[in-house]
Amino acid sequence: MDFVTRQKFMLSLTDHQGDVGEVLQEGSKILSEGKLPAPEMEEVRVQMKLLNTKWEDLRVKAMDRQNK
Repeated sequence: MDFVTRQKFMLSLTDHQGDVGEVLQEGSKILSEGKLPAPEMEEVRVQMKLLNTKWEDLRVKAMDRQNK
C-alpha cells in the first residue's frame, strides 16, 4: 500500500470514528431510557461492546501498519 492510499485510509477511519461514536451514543440513550425488555437491553449492551471492541481493534491495527 503506498503512502497516498494509506493516508486516504487513515482519513476514512477518522471520518467513520464520528459515525461509530454516534451509534454508541444512541445505544447509551436507548439503555438509559430503559424502555426495552431486559433481553433486548442486554443485546444492545452486547452489540455496543462488540462494535467498540472491533472499532478499537481496527484503529490499533491501522496505527500499527502506519507506523511500520
